[in-house]
Amino acid sequence: MFCASCGSEIKEGNAFCTNCGVRYANTQVSAQSGTSVYDPYKSPGGNTILTFGILGLMGLMSCGLLCFFGIPAWIMGNTEIKKYPKDERVKAGKIMGIISCIMLVLAIIAGIIVFALVLKNANIFEFPNR
Repeated sequence: MFCASCGSEIKEGNAFCTNCGVRYANTQVSAQSGTSVYDPYKSPGGNTILTFGILGLMGLMSCGLLCFFGIPAWIMGNTEIKKYPKDERVKAGKIMGIISCIMLVLAIIAGIIVFALVLKNANIFEFPNR
């Protein structure tokens, strides 16, 4: 088996490349040769990260009920992208998580501004003259 990162040979059963240190936790057994093959394109949590990213973006359209899913998509995507840099699902989920978090912060700021304007126009802060 050869390292997908640096190309050096990896002994059977090793969990790490002795040359570059890449971890091979996500290994699969090849049916033809019986050797382990590392797949840098397939993170075990890629579907979850992508789902959380989609829910985060969709949450902004559903009055903010699901927009908090963008936070774990961003955190999990940031962790997994280091181990699986070629997994497009992880990249897309992380980007959607970042976008939904930015939009969540902007929505909270807009809500505070609207709330302050409503309170200002309602004259709640003014005291009656005696």
